[in-house]
Amino acid sequence: MAGCWFDPPVGEGLHLYCFPHVGGSESLYAGWQERLSLQVVPVLLPGRGRRADDPALMSAEEIAVPLARQIAIHSRQQREIALFGHSMGALLAYVTAVALERDHGMSPVRLFVAAAGAPHRPSRLRPVRMLPDEELLAEVLAVGGTPDAVRYDQETLRNAVPALRADAAVVETYRHDGHVLSCPITVFLGAADPVVTRDSARRWSELTATPATICTLPGDHFFVRDPLVADMVQMELTGSAVG
Repeated sequence: MAGCWFDPPVGEGLHLYCFPHVGGSESLYAGWQERLSLQVVPVLLPGRGRRADDPALMSAEEIAVPLARQIAIHSRQQREIALFGHSMGALLAYVTAVALERDHGMSPVRLFVAAAGAPHRPSRLRPVRMLPDEELLAEVLAVGGTPDAVRYDQETLRNAVPALRADAAVVETYRHDGHVLSCPITVFLGAADPVVTRDSARRWSELTATPATICTLPGDHFFVRDPLVADMVQMELTGSAVG
């Protein structure tokens, strides 16, 4: 699986590349393809899920540059693409969109970011990548969203530490290069999200040359698990409701 960032999409129509949160995997988007009429392409990040044996990467550029290259190769026939990212995945989706525009001259039709403040603004989160294992895990668990089957499985938590530490480094070492996207951005915000404020979500409008759309939805940081999110993505991209 080394170097394989996604299963090559074979269907016609728009392709939606989906990025997971810190410690998450492609399983976050299980069921989206069955629900939506567009082509859903979960991104396979190293260090988790089907690429658990690959070393986790520690910077957004290390992920976005080769991923953008692979997307560009698979989109040569002028297939339209969109990007969706949740939490850390929102940062990765943005940096991938930048790499697509900067390195390949192609722009997504839309970037969707969920449960994430604009990455060029200071974060409210405490830096955690250098913390001891137990403190790092405590910080991640405090955000919520971890299933009880994982939360109380000490072996699983210990095995997750390298990927969590790498993901924390991805977020904490990112430095904005001033790039403003030509594609529109839709921002999804959880009304009860303890991490992301409305102001930090609104700041995404500074990273696009077109007006950003802000959508506040019920739920906390992990509201993305509500099928309503997938439904709204399809409406934005196709103008049609989920069938």
